[in-house]
Amino acid sequence: MNVTLPEPMSVSQWMEVALKDLKLCENDPNYLINMGTSHDGSDGPGFCHVCFAGAVMAKTLHVPRDATLYPSKIDGFGGIGCMLNDLRGGHVRPALGAAEHSELITPEVRKRCGELYLTTDAWRLYINGVEYSRRSDNVLWHERMARVLALLKELGV
Repeated sequence: MNVTLPEPMSVSQWMEVALKDLKLCENDPNYLINMGTSHDGSDGPGFCHVCFAGAVMAKTLHVPRDATLYPSKIDGFGGIGCMLNDLRGGHVRPALGAAEHSELITPEVRKRCGELYLTTDAWRLYINGVEYSRRSDNVLWHERMARVLALLKELGV
């Protein structure tokens, strides 16, 4: 699908965009957060299921609500989708690996991601995740994501 992609950003900037877009979807009755799907509008006129990356597809990339697609079906966005999926689970190291190969990450940050991926202990780049649940207010999940964002900024990515 052809959409207008933003200029390349850092990993932490993409994380901020995703958190903002997820909040917008949480508060929009046309969207249902479902971390098991990307962007699924197949429920017809009801609502669209979105995950963390799907929220970015919905709000920043303006994918139509009734569209059903994965991030990889948007030219250039597949790596960002993988990166955001890893980050939402607290898996920072694999997210850095995905970011290193994405054209939507600035070149200097891509280089830094590659260096960190190869030289940093995996345990230091993991923040114990809390599953996102449709049946709660997800305060703990949002707190963990704030820790992930802080770590990304501390790492300079």
